[in-house]
Amino acid sequence: MALGRPAPRIAEGDHLAHRHFECTGEIGVLRSIGARAHDRGRVLLTEAVMPVVLGRLQGIAVGYGIARIILRAMNDAFDVSFSLRYPLWPLGAAAARR
Repeated sequence: MALGRPAPRIAEGDHLAHRHFECTGEIGVLRSIGARAHDRGRVLLTEAVMPVVLGRLQGIAVGYGIARIILRAMNDAFDVSFSLRYPLWPLGAAAARR
């Protein structure tokens, strides 16, 4: 588990670096219309963070769905009753880290 935590941060930084180099034309347009460096940075950061946030939300949804399928199969195979309760506080904690 400890090895899995730095990976999203590395991916975010890598995506941001590649995005910065890919959009020199966009930066030129923003500079020509008078956007400050802070504004340009905000645009780049927003464009880099959105795929990461959407990917995290998709990962949570897919993981929850897979867990439901596994628990349903276990309930049928072993004739026991398992329930899946997913607390919402980790979602808030993940959003607060941003």
